[in-house]
Amino acid sequence: MRNRIFLVQARSELSRCLTEPSAYSDVEGSFQVCAYWITMKQMMGATDQIRRLMALGIGLIASIAFAEAAHAWGNDGHEITAYIAEDNLSPAARAEVAAILRVPDWPREVAAAMAAVSVLPDTEFRERDPKTISWHFINLCLQDDRAEVGFRCIAGQCVTAKINEYADRLRAGHYDAWGARGDLAFLIHLVGDVYQPLHAATNADQGGNCVLVNVKPPVKSLHIMWDVTLVDALESDIDSGDPRKTAEVLNRKYLGMHTPMVWTATTSDRIAWQSLQTASTQIYGRLGLPLMACTPKVSSCEHAPKNPVKITFGYVNEESVVAGRQLAMAGFALADLLNSIWK
Repeated sequence: MRNRIFLVQARSELSRCLTEPSAYSDVEGSFQVCAYWITMKQMMGATDQIRRLMALGIGLIASIAFAEAAHAWGNDGHEITAYIAEDNLSPAARAEVAAILRVPDWPREVAAAMAAVSVLPDTEFRERDPKTISWHFINLCLQDDRAEVGFRCIAGQCVTAKINEYADRLRAGHYDAWGARGDLAFLIHLVGDVYQPLHAATNADQGGNCVLVNVKPPVKSLHIMWDVTLVDALESDIDSGDPRKTAEVLNRKYLGMHTPMVWTATTSDRIAWQSLQTASTQIYGRLGLPLMACTPKVSSCEHAPKNPVKITFGYVNEESVVAGRQLAMAGFALADLLNSIWK
């Protein structure tokens, strides 16, 4: 009964935040509230209404955030990564994950639990502590070289350092204020983040958040397009419309190309560097965006293109394949990391 009442509330709040965003105290707050209620409905299996809204181009409001607060991949992308990771866990790692998430040690139960917690750092945890926002990205300039990656992480408050920190915490069983479940949720989420190219790159444009785009369905920025539009296109192309099914397809497609990864203290830096190269070639290079002076952290969009960048259907379709590859690589890397933590 409690779940049914909560679902009714979720439907009501979802409708309100999409049709009456002014009902909330501020614009950014309305985005956060919408994201929260969409997440709650997804966790309860009520994704049909969400997908119909997204098809109309209005569900995307939940993924809009400004500056460095953008959510990498959106909920579906993070869930896809979690499902792929679970499918490649060792029995020992799966048992530990099941114990932390308090679910039976059965593959389907563990996968569902991993997917559910994968989105918490973008919703519940971010609302509880906004300081965690910087943990989701690292600002690498397009002209940086490999040796500069470590220097771009300020005081350990970036995605690469936090991946290492939470892996170490889980390995040692010494958890921070988020507890074992929260620390695992952050690790699942942040490994997905570092594979999102625009969470490892900036061109004086706040990771593409300042770059307006002209694309169908309409979204605010280049960053949001990579977070959501490409994942939607990927799911549509394989006719799944469901993160679990999409993960199954990607797992089959890319598993044979994956070489198990040996995680070290520099692995997350290497992944961030690879994501920067993807951003340079597949995003900034392919779209013909001019190279700007290296400004890792900017507080405004004054250096971004003034006019929206035209995005073709061809670009969306082709880059959705790249997005799918990145999600698969994130899932495999996460599984390798968890398997190394619990041998």
